Amino acid sequence: IFFRFYFFCTLYEGGPQDCIDFHRTHPPTMAQYAGLSLREIYAVKCDDLHCKKNSGLLKILPDKAGHFEDLETLDLGTNFVGPKGLLPVLEVVGVCVNLHTFSLKDNQLTNQSVCDVCDFAAQHPSLTSLDFSDNPITLSAGKALLQLANLNPRIRAITLDGTNIRPMVARSIANQCQKNKEQAEAQKAGRSWTNGGSIASSSDDKEGVLDENTVRQLYAAAPHSITPLLLDKNPVDSLLVLCEQHDVKFQDPQFAPNNESIPGSKAAGYGVHSWRRVTDIVRSPVLFEGKMNIENIEMGSMNSSAVIACLAEIFRKSSSDNPLADIFYPNQISPRGIYSVKFFIDGKWRYVIIDDYVPCAKKGLPVFLRPLTGDGVWVMLLEKAIAKLHRSYQALDSEAALSASAPERLLNQASLMADLTGGVGISRELNHAEFDKDKWWETLEDAVAKGCLCTAYCNGNKAEAKIQAGLCAYFTYSVLQVRAVTGYRLLRLGGSWLDEDLAWNGDWSSTSLIWEQNPDVARTLGFKPGQAQESQSFWISYTDFLLYFASVGICRRFPKQNAVVVEGIWHGQTAGGPYFEIDWCYNPRYEVRLEGSGALFAHLALPDVRFRPPPLDTIGMHMLKADYFPIRYEPDNVVAKTPYTIADSVTFEAVLNKGLYWLVPSTYTAGQHSEFIIRFFSDAPLSLVRQPIEPYWKEQRLSSRWEASGEYQHGEDNPQFQLVIPPPKGQTMQSAEYDTAFAARTSITMSVGSDKEYSIIFFVCLANPDGRPAGSIPEDHIVAKSKYLISDHVTLNADLGPGTYDVVCCLQPEGSTSKCDMSFWCSRTDFTVSELPLWSKKVLRSEWTAAGVYQSYDRHPQFELSVPKPTRVIIKMVASMCNDPAIVLLVCDNTHSPGQQLRGLIPEDKILAKSAYVRSDSISMEFKISQPKPSYLIVPCLQPPGSKGRVKLSVSSPTGDFQLTELLS
Repeated sequence: IFFRFYFFCTLYEGGPQDCIDFHRTHPPTMAQYAGLSLREIYAVKCDDLHCKKNSGLLKILPDKAGHFEDLETLDLGTNFVGPKGLLPVLEVVGVCVNLHTFSLKDNQLTNQSVCDVCDFAAQHPSLTSLDFSDNPITLSAGKALLQLANLNPRIRAITLDGTNIRPMVARSIANQCQKNKEQAEAQKAGRSWTNGGSIASSSDDKEGVLDENTVRQLYAAAPHSITPLLLDKNPVDSLLVLCEQHDVKFQDPQFAPNNESIPGSKAAGYGVHSWRRVTDIVRSPVLFEGKMNIENIEMGSMNSSAVIACLAEIFRKSSSDNPLADIFYPNQISPRGIYSVKFFIDGKWRYVIIDDYVPCAKKGLPVFLRPLTGDGVWVMLLEKAIAKLHRSYQALDSEAALSASAPERLLNQASLMADLTGGVGISRELNHAEFDKDKWWETLEDAVAKGCLCTAYCNGNKAEAKIQAGLCAYFTYSVLQVRAVTGYRLLRLGGSWLDEDLAWNGDWSSTSLIWEQNPDVARTLGFKPGQAQESQSFWISYTDFLLYFASVGICRRFPKQNAVVVEGIWHGQTAGGPYFEIDWCYNPRYEVRLEGSGALFAHLALPDVRFRPPPLDTIGMHMLKADYFPIRYEPDNVVAKTPYTIADSVTFEAVLNKGLYWLVPSTYTAGQHSEFIIRFFSDAPLSLVRQPIEPYWKEQRLSSRWEASGEYQHGEDNPQFQLVIPPPKGQTMQSAEYDTAFAARTSITMSVGSDKEYSIIFFVCLANPDGRPAGSIPEDHIVAKSKYLISDHVTLNADLGPGTYDVVCCLQPEGSTSKCDMSFWCSRTDFTVSELPLWSKKVLRSEWTAAGVYQSYDRHPQFELSVPKPTRVIIKMVASMCNDPAIVLLVCDNTHSPGQQLRGLIPEDKILAKSAYVRSDSISMEFKISQPKPSYLIVPCLQPPGSKGRVKLSVSSPTGDFQLTELLS
């Protein structure tokens, strides 16, 4: 960088690309262009970067020298400049001190173009609005724009209509821009909390707090692999020591006790008037008082039903009085006002640090979750930690999604239950295009039967109809039971936090006549008409459940099972793609050793989508039973699998015997990079270790072509490869040749062009001692063969003993042209493979005007073959323009009449080789020449006599030093 900068500042002699690279990291200053107008700056930079000047843009740019403040808006939507032409424009933007609106609509910008804009806009003094609509930009551009909105608080609008940026990322960008806008408006009106708000009670106004910079430095020093808000190690003890040393309390600068944590636009609506420490709200506070009880939690001014439902499920399924006590540290009231709350995220327990300020109403009471009775404050602190994790209290509001300024991270019930328990969360939207209600019923029934935590969300779609049916729109319910009884599929839902004035009044409600009509169902479920139900619970049919509810959150816990967690990554070559593609072999492989038999649960997850946009959306995994490292997907070896699913996690369950297994996680699209987490839970002890491919297998790749493919199961005109598998140590080739007791696992894949539809197959044959196999391949020479498929690739897995093999590749229809790419994998890593070169070929054409009799010289074409030394030749004839031909090939001794046609019947003693006599349009034969004669006569015969037609005769040989001519009368 210094080298480039030095030469640019002295006498820059680099090319245009180097100049572009320099300006991507060095925005211009007004001093550089003193004495120039904006129009002149644009023209100069176009010349420097070899860009064509946009005439329309030249007209609208001011031509007065030094008037950089005149331009306030710049619209490229009507002045197309493209990615390269954008760079000179950015030079102009960089010096326009009053420019507030910059439109780059429909300019075919690339992701790199957006990054260039972000570099210039990050420190721009006035820019507030950017428009990237109708540009083919994707995820990486979205990430750059999100970072820009975070870095430059002046950016208040970024328009992305018609782009390929994912909705989740676009929404994050819009949320950050909205935050920037609200912050600017608050500062303009002089309404910031630091100036006009009440942070705490009067007693706190006088107390000291730990220096903010000190806290931030300690946060930065603590390891955090996901987000700075979520720490991998707990720094509370260090912060406590500092607070003790300076005799101060703790105040969290990451989630400050002001309206930005609500956020500010929603504070008044929630009734937030001040922030107070819990020790000032409760006279004799304790962290926990007696048993954690959901009935003792009051919701407050925000719809926190999702949080309460998750807590209710945890309490309901726990045998402990305080099942969440161990997630707090310290687990008693902290005099310095500092706590950590741990959450299980991405396979590990991680820590959120909070102070003890909570938002309060005008009368000084907490506005959100609070205890109805007693002095226990855990629920207020837990809610604050969850809010910080999601960056705002509003994210916990079940109605937040309705807001125009919806928070970036909305609470997900399955994720929260997993965060608090260390379980596996599964969240599913209901009634989408690919939703299978029968399959989901089985999943739901099985989950509840196994003691999973389960919630259901009733959203606000058709809210009036839901309220009329007695349901609480926008509320989360506990799923208490899932039962199938005499053909009825029913669920019991409930929750003490639900509106007491609403009660389900549809089928299977407490007043429904359907109970009297089905007394056996009522008896099985223990329902007595008119009897009050526990926790405002009610029964509802599965059909109505799907009609009124939008999503289900499930969390499965494994408190008594053996657990293993591993982190992995698909990156570069290891992003091999799905099992039906040839590069599946490169996906990470995990060796799973079960020390006993029993149930096993596997969970594959992408990094938590609440903290970073998902880099991909479709994943799956397969578990195979094999004693060897599995290179190829073999259906017979698969013992458990998931389908490829558009989700951030997939799971499977299986009951397996003791032994060695292999787990292969994969993506549906090859080349997509992402980290992932695998969690295993098993009845039996187990180990899960990633194994590299190198010690187990070696791959060699070779490429060839078919210029005009040969016949099926023939060597001629088809690519061939020689595979040599050496014997294992302690054996010789003579003692172990072709012995399957010393076999090596081998996987061969042949790939052809995908531009046309081909039928393909290849044969693994015993090596031909005479060299390249020619002619038809005898069945007794074939050791193994692939499937005969209409496809662009085919794979063969086989155990091959030590020895030399010929691999013959066939492509149909005959005469086709295509590439031939071969991949050879072998567990004997010192194997070798090489291509057998194609033979030289010569082709001549002739015709029958009226074919002669069988085995006659007369009225049949005659071709003379001359060879200088011993060799092998393949002779092939193809007849055309014939009606139902019968053909035969004859090779005769022509020693006494070289260069002359012969007449009459062909004597038997002159015939040196004869093909089969077939009813076909083509025939070939191999002819071995051990002692060359001066001349050989090749006679292709067509029957019946008098037939007309054309013939193409070809002769192939390992060397090209033979002569082939037609003898004419």
